[in-house]
Amino acid sequence: MLSISFFALFLVVAISLIAMVGVFFLIALRILKGDRANAASAEEAALIQDLHRGMNRMEQRIEALETLLLEQNSSEKDHAKNQ
Repeated sequence: MLSISFFALFLVVAISLIAMVGVFFLIALRILKGDRANAASAEEAALIQDLHRGMNRMEQRIEALETLLLEQNSSEKDHAKNQ
């Protein structure tokens, strides 16, 4: 049961990292393209702000998952000691 939880956490982190790399790649392409400098820079700033907000929310979710896993692990250890 515990290995499934760690696997789920690993999947969440891996998918998140893949998504972040993809977004950074898209931003890099837009910067390198550079044909619409003023409009693109405003769009890029908004995109980076959205990315930052999303990463903050993801960090909070991952911390919550870690807390749940640690609590579950400690309760399983306590249950095993009581038996």
